[in-house]
Amino acid sequence: MAHGKHPDAGAELSCFLRTEQPVPEKTALVVVTYQNVDDTLRCLDSIYAMHRGPGRIIVVENGSDAATVEELFSAWQKLAEAYGEKPPAMYPADRSKPGPAVMLRVERNKGYACGCNAGLRAVMADDSCEAVWLLNNDVIVERDTLEALCDRLRMRPDAGMAASLLADMDSRHILQCAGGGSFSRISGVTRDLGAGWDVQDTKQTSAEALEARIDYVCGASALLRRRALDAVGLMDERFYLYYEDVDYSLRLQRKKHTISIAVNSIVYHKGGVTTSKERHIDFYATRNRLYCILAYAPYSILFTLLHVCCGILKSLLFGRFTSAKLRIRAVAAFLYQSHESALP
Repeated sequence: MAHGKHPDAGAELSCFLRTEQPVPEKTALVVVTYQNVDDTLRCLDSIYAMHRGPGRIIVVENGSDAATVEELFSAWQKLAEAYGEKPPAMYPADRSKPGPAVMLRVERNKGYACGCNAGLRAVMADDSCEAVWLLNNDVIVERDTLEALCDRLRMRPDAGMAASLLADMDSRHILQCAGGGSFSRISGVTRDLGAGWDVQDTKQTSAEALEARIDYVCGASALLRRRALDAVGLMDERFYLYYEDVDYSLRLQRKKHTISIAVNSIVYHKGGVTTSKERHIDFYATRNRLYCILAYAPYSILFTLLHVCCGILKSLLFGRFTSAKLRIRAVAAFLYQSHESALP
């Protein structure tokens, strides 16, 4: 597995010589994990088994307790040794150092977007990285998953980010998402493309036909071109979790970077592990939906608020009182912070 290099006095020359043609060896992988050793190790095992893996692996331990951090770090060291790779080093997230395998420890969980940003900052400090692969920790990849993502970005020089097809871990012939989805600029509702589709049939579909139907790419497995990262910057940490990939995709497009789907890149997603309790969806998805509408379709904010209120009334009618309460809290949280603008 090839490894990236830390920037030095020749960083400006390295930047000038960048090929802008992403390859696995010049890609940094960022995986965020929270209190989940088993799935993260399964993900890393599939990474090490790839034909051409990423040049750097960055695992962000996003506020897990000390015992979980130590268990994962120790197990990762053994896994790397079993594959003949250099063992990982561990650093506080704000004092990252270069290396082919690094665990960054965030002291307190401030959300998925914050965890991603810890990894992205490490990538932005490494001038040799030409792309960053954002990957959920509850997935396993195929041997050519990253190569297919790189191929798609090379085919689409206008694209800032490309996503994999997301298949179900237990029913691997069935898709959860065909790489992205649509965002309604009327209601703020998102709909993942391709849920329930057959994987092999979708792989035979034109990528361009799928791309024409999406407004965002799914962040479970997405390759971000370095110049797009430099142009758009970090994720908006207000989102905490949910809608952060929607927001980032829309920000990319505002900066004139298109989004793409790599139909030959597959990951198998377990899903719903770190945030399996419904209350997370009720609060964060409602609040963040409102954030997105305000940022990208402010003319629809009143209708969206009305749509949300109708959903709250429906929850009350069907006795889902906890859900209704959390959505009310989400609306209140949005209104209290609605003066804040999305990141440029």
